[in-house]
Amino acid sequence: MGSRDEQIDSILERCFATDPARFEAEIRAACSAHPELATAIEARLEKLRRIGFLEAHEPRGIDVLQIEDFTLREALGRGGMGVVHRATQTSLGRDVALKLIRPEFLFFEGAHQRFHREIVAISKLQHRNIVPVLASGEASGTPWFAMELLRGASLRDLLDELAKQPPQDTTAADYGTALLRRAHATDEVRDDAFTGTRIQCAIRIVRDVANALEHAHGRGVIHRDVKPSNISVEPDGTIRLFDFGLARSGDIDARMTQDPGTLGSLHYMPPEALRGEIAAPERGDVWALGVILYELLTHRRPFESKDRESLRESILAATPSRPREYDRAIPVDVETVCATALEPSEARRYASARDFARDLDHLLAHRPIEARPPGRALRLRRWIQRHPTMSVAVLLGFFLLVVAPLVTISQVLRERNAAIAERDRADRIGYSAGLLAADTSTRNSEISVAKAFLSGCAEELRDFEWRHLSTLVDSRSSRLAIPARAFDLRAVDDRTVAFVDGGNTIRLVGVPNIEVRSELQIENASLTAISSVPDEHGGIDVIVGDSQGTIHVVPRTLAGSSRSTIRTGSTPIRAIITDPKSSSRIGILAATLLDDFGPDGSTLHVFERDGARWSPVVSRQFAGAAARSVVFDPDHDRLYFDRGNDILQWDYRTNGAPRLLSRSSHRIKALAVLPRERRLLVARQAATILAIDLEQPDDVRSLTSHDAQVVDLCVDDDGRSFVSASWDKTVTLWNDQSDATPRRLRGSDESLDTAALCGAFVVATSSRIVAGEGEPELHVWRRSAAPRATFTLARPVARLAFDAQRSTLYAGGYDGLIRAFDIDENRLRFVLSHGRPPTALLVVGETLHAVDANGTWTTWKNGAETRRLQQGHAITALVHSTTTGDHGSFLAGTSDGRVIEFDPDGNPVRSIELGTSLVRCIVLSPNRDMFCATDDAGDVHLIANDTLERKLSFRALEARAFAAAWSSDGSRLFVAGKDRRIVCHSAQDGKRLGVLHGHDGGVHDLVMNPSGTRLFSAGAGDFSVRIWNPENFELLFTIRGHGSAILDLAIDTEGHRIATGDMRGLVRVVSDH
Repeated sequence: MGSRDEQIDSILERCFATDPARFEAEIRAACSAHPELATAIEARLEKLRRIGFLEAHEPRGIDVLQIEDFTLREALGRGGMGVVHRATQTSLGRDVALKLIRPEFLFFEGAHQRFHREIVAISKLQHRNIVPVLASGEASGTPWFAMELLRGASLRDLLDELAKQPPQDTTAADYGTALLRRAHATDEVRDDAFTGTRIQCAIRIVRDVANALEHAHGRGVIHRDVKPSNISVEPDGTIRLFDFGLARSGDIDARMTQDPGTLGSLHYMPPEALRGEIAAPERGDVWALGVILYELLTHRRPFESKDRESLRESILAATPSRPREYDRAIPVDVETVCATALEPSEARRYASARDFARDLDHLLAHRPIEARPPGRALRLRRWIQRHPTMSVAVLLGFFLLVVAPLVTISQVLRERNAAIAERDRADRIGYSAGLLAADTSTRNSEISVAKAFLSGCAEELRDFEWRHLSTLVDSRSSRLAIPARAFDLRAVDDRTVAFVDGGNTIRLVGVPNIEVRSELQIENASLTAISSVPDEHGGIDVIVGDSQGTIHVVPRTLAGSSRSTIRTGSTPIRAIITDPKSSSRIGILAATLLDDFGPDGSTLHVFERDGARWSPVVSRQFAGAAARSVVFDPDHDRLYFDRGNDILQWDYRTNGAPRLLSRSSHRIKALAVLPRERRLLVARQAATILAIDLEQPDDVRSLTSHDAQVVDLCVDDDGRSFVSASWDKTVTLWNDQSDATPRRLRGSDESLDTAALCGAFVVATSSRIVAGEGEPELHVWRRSAAPRATFTLARPVARLAFDAQRSTLYAGGYDGLIRAFDIDENRLRFVLSHGRPPTALLVVGETLHAVDANGTWTTWKNGAETRRLQQGHAITALVHSTTTGDHGSFLAGTSDGRVIEFDPDGNPVRSIELGTSLVRCIVLSPNRDMFCATDDAGDVHLIANDTLERKLSFRALEARAFAAAWSSDGSRLFVAGKDRRIVCHSAQDGKRLGVLHGHDGGVHDLVMNPSGTRLFSAGAGDFSVRIWNPENFELLFTIRGHGSAILDLAIDTEGHRIATGDMRGLVRVVSDH
């Protein structure tokens, strides 16, 4: 065919590709533009009319049409050269979208070739954001292909809905509403399809399309018709790119490339395509995607005009309004990214869709972008090119009138650029600084300050460390301001506490909502002690003592006046206690309230109730320092009380002289008894608590948790757990589980005075030590909110592993024992014997595997040993591979530099020799097709999982490489060891990409969380866990709490808990919930 006929075909093909209503107008416009071809065009149209092709131009309805395995049901839409039908694939019983070339285009060879080219192009692509081809073929000379049936709405539909309101008034919810209105399957639209801000929604949509284009470009496919109508938004928010009808593959003959001005959609064509200059076609797709981003941000296209020629001129001029002119809430960085994608110069535009997607990811993560706005010189040159005449006058005026103002303007611009640079720097360090400040405030019990810092952290940056800190802060106390410092505090029932503060009022406070439920005033009384006992009718009486030595018995409701009074003398009542053996017996301590500054001497009274009447049993005065605390023996008729540094035992039934039980080196503050252990707890003017065996007083344990003197104790009804209050502003929960350490509760800004256990809650009161300063408060904590899961082993920790349910932690020690701890209940479940320190612990399903340097391989299921094998090699690392067999195989590293594959029964299958150095760790890549092994020489070996073929080896460290972790995409490896640095290497060529500095000594372990957003490292020299951003190598947070070298680090399957074990046998579990 000659060039004249090709030109006529091209004109007619372009006219057919337009809207049918504009067909005749397009023919007339073509004849006017090409008068020399007008007669030939009309003649060709007449031939088409005679053979029926012009009638075929109008879409016709169909009832049922069978094409191979597909039954066509209805037409869904019509494109430039194809018609899409809903069809049913008979063999699979599924609905698909089947695309046929329009009949009128069968007349044009170029269109026929482009349709085939679309099939070839899409068949190369397999990406979650690209609609895949399911089948293709040709029926009676008509090519077709079947695609997945899209159930959402096109991005064009969403934009039309969103354009009904200004961009600044649009939210993410409006995106969901638009999708609900326009989706084909509205019942499948998810409420969480769009989250965040509307700008974040727009960025995510464009980012997903950019990832799809990057996949296509990487396989030699250029779309060339990227526009909103070719992008689908599915009901779950997934973005899908389709219609590759104008795509061009690298292996398609270059003669098939037409004049770009005749193809695609003009609004989304780059300037170089309109000029016929296509040096880098990938950047044309980037331009189109930039237009879409602009439209999402502003609800309008960057280039608009009423006629085609004016629109071409507008695009060639490439001077759209800035998006921020329509919505000032659009960040400057977002505007810069959009402007870079719409850069008229290909050299300054994003070089690839991948570069564009990377900057969009930076925006979502609040990281610095790579694009930079055009400089002043470039903007001035473009303006001169657009306005050559005016520029002369402007330049003259510039030199005559603007020299002085220019200096000022330049200074303003410099300051603005400096402010932008400072903002970028603040964005990079603000998150880490906020976490550090929140952590410091939390440790100082400045809870409101910590909450303020946490709320100031950018939401998009929040991860494990932020959630961990937020959990700690949220577990701090609820509080209620009280009139004065509390003298005494007691639990009345599981939901109520009562306290007195030296005034004449008894207050009952509901827990946990900490509201004052009732009050009772006793005239002319200064109330100093409180307790509660069951009354004779099954109710509860509140018993209070005053500074004049009178006991008042009032009903729990605090209604009316006192039911009765008991006179004990004139000495103030210091404490009232109930006998655990009989609730109708109470003990009363009468002594000065001024502690060391008041008169010496104490009086103890014991009363018993007979009906409504309280009768004295015994009273006795004791010389010496005034007592501060008294407690009943849970099994015998005796009392224990303090006298200065002494603890005395008094058998009140015989009323004999008291006996010295024990002597302390510090002044005693409070006493309590653990009935199950028969131990007397002693709080002193020291940070430690003594636990004295009542049968063998020389058996004394020292309990350490607080940082200042302990002032109050309260034992729970279970007889084993208790709480202590301290001037270090914390209360500590203790129990008799030998493998569980105490759990501290923080939240008070002042020193604590009293503490009580009230059902599932801990209640305490606080005030300033210096009188007259600060506001006294009552605090309530949930007992379950206390930090849990801290355990102690007898020997150093060797290895740790979580079970699949994340509720049990296995800790292998250097004593050859493996302990199973219940993390939720903070207790030891059972102990397993392996015999030697495990070099690896591995949980596969319900089975625990342990190996050691002696070659012993032991397995347990549900705490019972199921197998013990003796291998011929010292095993130093073990992982489970699921790539072969139903049950998978195991990869084991050895001390002689080998990696051995074992079958599920523990039989060796094959091996690879890496060298002579001990293999320290084996880590599978994210898609499990590769694994890396590190050794004592500091080398890293990358090995194919299916063949055990070595792909790459490189030297990462000059000393032992203890641990490694993969990035989420498997492209990078992080390696740590005896060197204090963590190094990052490319998994493709071993090239070093960066170094993570922060530890003060060797790093014994590395783990990456399942999402790949955080890297955790365990420091052997600085006893800390560091949390890193693996993308930019920034140190985000440091978790402390160990006092010796951390030897192992484990993370649960969902990344919500990390466990660490150290040289002293301490195991800590830190969570983010």
